[in-house]
Amino acid sequence: MDKLRECPFCGAEPMLAEDVYGSGVVQCFNCGASITDRDKAKAIAAWNRRFEPPEEE
Repeated sequence: MDKLRECPFCGAEPMLAEDVYGSGVVQCFNCGASITDRDKAKAIAAWNRRFEPPEEE
């Protein structure tokens, strides 16, 4: 399993859980940010994805 990156909003450590339907849920209990996907690996990948602004020249 991939390591979860810190919360993009508050920097806290998120948790990975499973909802009652078996979907993967990544949630920050500090600020409440969360993402859910039927596939746990996709939920982790979506949580870890960050916008990287283009480098200025």
